[in-house]
Amino acid sequence: MIRNTLAASILASSSISGAFRMADADAGGDSFFSLTDLAAFSTDDIETLTSRSYIASMCVVEGKSVSLQQQESRKEGEPPLFVVKFSYEVLEATPVDKKQIEQAERLVGREVRDQYTIWPKDLIESLGLLKGRYAKAGIQNSGMPVGGVEGQEPGWLDMVVGARFQLKISTYKDNQGEIRNRFDWAKLPAATDEVA
Repeated sequence: MIRNTLAASILASSSISGAFRMADADAGGDSFFSLTDLAAFSTDDIETLTSRSYIASMCVVEGKSVSLQQQESRKEGEPPLFVVKFSYEVLEATPVDKKQIEQAERLVGREVRDQYTIWPKDLIESLGLLKGRYAKAGIQNSGMPVGGVEGQEPGWLDMVVGARFQLKISTYKDNQGEIRNRFDWAKLPAATDEVA
C-alpha cells in the first residue's frame, strides 16, 4: 500500500490504465506489485516530483482527525516527546504562485497532514502555543481537558474534527536544503450578507 498520500493522489488522478489500482482504504486491503510488475511498469503518466512538500497556498480545510501520541526522544536520557498529529481535507485551494493553479486544484479533496511537537522541557509554552493555534482558527481551546487520545475522554484537541478554517501552507528550506512546509491556522473570513 502506498503510504505517501501525494504519490497515491497522483496515481489516482493520472491517466494510468488498469495496471495499478489502489485498494480502498476503508476496505482495509492492500495493492501490491510483484518485482516483475514494477520493473515493467511505465511511469510516463506520473508527474516528476522533487519534494513531498505541498505547494504554498491558502486553503479552506475541514479537520478530519487528531491524535496525541508519545514518541521516544532522539537524544539519549531525555524524556519522551508528545506529538499531536492532524489531518485535514482540503475544500478549496488558492496558490501563492498563480502559475501553480493546476497543482492547487489537485489539492482539493485531498488529505493534508501536519504535526505539532509538545516539548516536555517547555510543556507550558508548547501547550500555550498550541492553544493559540486553535484560537487563531476560532476553535474552542479551554473548559475541558487536552484530550486527543483515542479511547480517553475527549478534550479541546478533538474540537478540530469537523471544524472548518483557513490553512496557510508556506514552504521553506531546512538545514539540509530540503523543502518543508509550515502550516498556519486562521479563521474563515466572515460571510458578508448582501443588502437588496
